[in-house]
Amino acid sequence: MTKLTLTRRRLLAGLGTIGVASAGAGLGTTAYFSDQEAFENNQLTAGEFDLKMDWQVTYTGPNGFEYVTASPDQYRNENLDTLARDDLFNLISGADGIRDPIDSRDAIANRAFGGDYDDLTETQAEIVEDAFRSQFADVPQDLFEMRPVVDLDDVKPGDSGSVSFSLHLFDNPGYIWLNGRLVEARENGHTEPEHEDLDTVGDANEVSTLLDNDVELLDEIRVTVWYDADGDAEIDTGDPILLGGNADPTANPTLRDLFGLLAVGNGIPLDGAADPQAGTVDRTCFTNSTTYYVGFRWELPVDHANQIQSDGVTFDLGFYAEQCRHNDGAGMTAPENETATPSTPEVVTDDA
Repeated sequence: MTKLTLTRRRLLAGLGTIGVASAGAGLGTTAYFSDQEAFENNQLTAGEFDLKMDWQVTYTGPNGFEYVTASPDQYRNENLDTLARDDLFNLISGADGIRDPIDSRDAIANRAFGGDYDDLTETQAEIVEDAFRSQFADVPQDLFEMRPVVDLDDVKPGDSGSVSFSLHLFDNPGYIWLNGRLVEARENGHTEPEHEDLDTVGDANEVSTLLDNDVELLDEIRVTVWYDADGDAEIDTGDPILLGGNADPTANPTLRDLFGLLAVGNGIPLDGAADPQAGTVDRTCFTNSTTYYVGFRWELPVDHANQIQSDGVTFDLGFYAEQCRHNDGAGMTAPENETATPSTPEVVTDDA
């Protein structure tokens, strides 16, 4: 039996690190015969920079393709774009594993005040903005529940899963990186089939937090990272591929490869125009108040052997952001306690 768990405890930390200053000057003029001008009540106010998230998790296993968990997920869905309603046209409460459609500012404004967002008073606009932002997770603060994002039993060779991350920058544009780290790799002992497999290496009791280890599962799970244009957690024709994406999954990077890339600097630089060829310092900023989707897919190919039985891997995935203004995209090094704060996907395999 194989078990894969992506724990929710530290999933998707959006790290806004630099406040952007905006200047507002109060101007007062007093004209006498001496023509004296006075500039009074000048102010410098620090701006804001905030990255929020939502996501969709899917799994392809013995029952085919399934939607597993999502955020936000308060209502039943008729389909990906429409919430279901009962006979009285009321929304039906209850999580169904499908990400709820996101209300626009205009939709919230019309429902609350009967007008478009641009026509609201300042106070009304603030109320609508708060309601709009409340649809997204501000992690890790909002992830107070300790249950996993993905918790799947009996994952077998040939199974796969995806997470589509929806990124929302507020207040100012920014550069974004995908980051993460290996938390722990474990052999969890050797089953009899694993012990007899000639490809099994390393100590049966090995537990390591370093990439230089002998836990075979790191080299068997294959990954793809892509710009998920429609946020459906599926790799569609035309979606720009950042890593992997090959028809033969064994040609894709391994988990070990991915962690090696994520360990460099702030991680893998992402491009606001979804250009997989963009460099670190010549990429496009992510525009604030615009939704972007980045997908992560794992797959356990069928051509693996018994050497992975009982192996376990725990790792973090997340996103790191810096303001664009006065910044070339090279990025400053994220503090150690802010790097890869987010998800804890855990892949655990037991003997079949």
